[in-house]
Amino acid sequence: MTTPLRLKKNLRGIPQFFCNVKKLLLPLFVIVCLVNDTNTRATTVTTSAAPIIASQLSNISARGFVQTGDNVMIAGFIIQGIQPKRVIVRAIGPQLTLYGVPNVLADPTLELHDGGGALIASNDNWQHTIIDGIITAGQVAEIQNSGHAPGDPSESAIVATLPPGKYTAIVRGKNLIVGVALVEVYDLSLGSNSPSILANISTRSFVQTADNVMIGGFIVAGTEPKRVIVRAIGPELTRYGVPNALADPTLELYDGGGALIASNDNWQHTIIGGIITVGQVVEIQNSGHAPGRASESAIIATLPPGHYTAIVRGKNNTTGVALVEVYDFDSNSSQPTYDAAIQEGQTAAQELINQGASAVAIALVDDKRIIWSQRFGLPDPRHSRNILRPSPMSISSPEFLFPAA
Repeated sequence: MTTPLRLKKNLRGIPQFFCNVKKLLLPLFVIVCLVNDTNTRATTVTTSAAPIIASQLSNISARGFVQTGDNVMIAGFIIQGIQPKRVIVRAIGPQLTLYGVPNVLADPTLELHDGGGALIASNDNWQHTIIDGIITAGQVAEIQNSGHAPGDPSESAIVATLPPGKYTAIVRGKNLIVGVALVEVYDLSLGSNSPSILANISTRSFVQTADNVMIGGFIVAGTEPKRVIVRAIGPELTRYGVPNALADPTLELYDGGGALIASNDNWQHTIIGGIITVGQVVEIQNSGHAPGRASESAIIATLPPGHYTAIVRGKNNTTGVALVEVYDFDSNSSQPTYDAAIQEGQTAAQELINQGASAVAIALVDDKRIIWSQRFGLPDPRHSRNILRPSPMSISSPEFLFPAA
């Protein structure tokens, strides 16, 4: 589908021109425009890039018993894509009593670390912002307006715009207190045509029995089913110096109505039942996410949009530190989709330059803004100088790509 776009911008001494826009990735486009010194021409990029994935993991959470030392609760998540994502991270304790959860953590604190382990944000009581790291202004009003404000003043929350990468949220009890807590990550940019997604998620905590098992929750948001692998990891953690690992973790997967839809105890033996109708051992081996120990558990499932819960227990009521993880199979193909579109745009631009074009610009655009661009021979309006080589950048307004005279 080709949508004509009649742009009539005067490029600082470069003649007015027109260009066509090829709709490549609904609702994203790639633009390639050619400007010649003596002549005006335009080209439309063609692409074999696949459509944008119609569903993604959105809000994620995990509940566990928070202790001290190595037995605090640690949640990890990955932002994958080409653009920063705005999220809110919460540490919930007292509010859990409303749902009948005993022994809640009375005063949870929250830390957010980047992929290099650096502390980039922290909070203790969401109604008091800690200005430090990437947090440069008060957040109380934004948290209140997000729809995700904690229900108790002693609970913690951080709003952050995070570039693609790996992140870790750590929940502790203030003054070394212990109890059951919930760590959550909500995608605040969901539904805004963001070309970045929450991909793989994980939580580590101390698994006990009864109400103090580990419970991971996630949402498949969108219009299409999503294929995921859910894992319960225990003995493998000893390779990373984690003491008291859960020797034999079992895994159960529930839908939003509370129905058990899949279970596993030792990933090399598939339990047929619920939505699991065939053996999964070979697929788990080929997924790249096979657990490192035979006593660990894994389930592969194609899940329609909705809420899901993964529960990790110790076999025969054993206890110890375990990790629950959800990997988005589709995330491995979503980023190359954007890469493919951009690469084809770059190839088309290079062909035009080889034909004698004096200036070419390409951009990844949605219906509101330009989110990525690359120039060949066009002036950079922010520095008032010619770009003699490709200049990739993230920009927010068409005027940066097509500056006025």
